[in-house]
Amino acid sequence: STISSLSKLSVENNALSADGVTALAASSSFLRHLHLDGNMPFRLSLGGAAGLNARETLVKTLSSLQDIQTLSLFNCQIAPADIPDLAQVLYNLTKLRYIDLSWNLPAARDNVGWETIQLLVQPLSQMPHLEKVDLSGNEFSATERTAASFLLTDRVR
Repeated sequence: STISSLSKLSVENNALSADGVTALAASSSFLRHLHLDGNMPFRLSLGGAAGLNARETLVKTLSSLQDIQTLSLFNCQIAPADIPDLAQVLYNLTKLRYIDLSWNLPAARDNVGWETIQLLVQPLSQMPHLEKVDLSGNEFSATERTAASFLLTDRVR
């Protein structure tokens, strides 16, 4: 059985890792809406080379979903260290209209920092079709929040 014609996939709160997300996303070339809320695809349980390979495969697979319009990563425990990989994915999702990154980045004690915010916002600010970005619930300083809002104009919530 194949799910190759599937256009919407919602696998919220299933404890999916990079391997699980990769297997599901790679199986459908028509995927337009992907909801991974409550999963931890960027938090690899594998260490060493196996962990790096799984993470690299995840980035390649998500980057290949060039027709994706909705990507929801609500509460996926994305941390500042994950932003470079996420930014790499976002640069390839040129048809993205909505992205939910809410309730991810931890408190300021983990040094989210302006550089991290800029790395995340840069690809989003260049997306012509992007209509809405949800960054609510993330622990940005007032300065970081203002700068992100400025870069994304009226698309940030």
